[in-house]
Amino acid sequence: MRAIPIAFAAVLLAACATESVTRAVPSPTAAAPSPTPSPLPTAPPTAALRFDQLPEIASDPAALALQLVMVEAFIRDPNVTGDQLGWAGHAEQLCISRLADYPDWTTQVLAALPAAQRAAVAASIEAGKQLRSLHSGPIPKNLPDWHIVQPPPIEELLTYYREAEAKLGVPWYFLASINLIETRMGRIRGDSSAG
Repeated sequence: MRAIPIAFAAVLLAACATESVTRAVPSPTAAAPSPTPSPLPTAPPTAALRFDQLPEIASDPAALALQLVMVEAFIRDPNVTGDQLGWAGHAEQLCISRLADYPDWTTQVLAALPAAQRAAVAASIEAGKQLRSLHSGPIPKNLPDWHIVQPPPIEELLTYYREAEAKLGVPWYFLASINLIETRMGRIRGDSSAG
């Protein structure tokens, strides 16, 4: 069963190599006009799928649309699990980020997606816009008063987390997560305005 998404990706990648191939995109409703079909890219968005490496994201709208079709199919396939599912989720995040970097591609990319995927991707794009709009105030022009230091050894950190877990009942991995987010495991030291 795990071979199905890989075979699907191989078919998509093979179709990319044919220059004259185009595809119609189904409309979301019968009454709505169909978007203009988009030509498939002339080269595959990735040379080969390597689930143990970072996804390589396309640098043109047609190839990006093809990648989104592929990763959405992976994400929705119940047979895709583990590293493959993680890889697909990361690839989709990177694709959506690419659209944030190149917003003028959005209309073309969305028009090239099947209706069900179009709605999901459009919702992700909108959620990203709303999240970015939550930032209030001017963008800082100076770095905060931080000092970057060598973190304690992992064995020492784990000892602290386990002691706190025993004392407070908070699982050690929650404490490690907070330490990672707040100080990058103790690498970032911020000077306090309160001393």
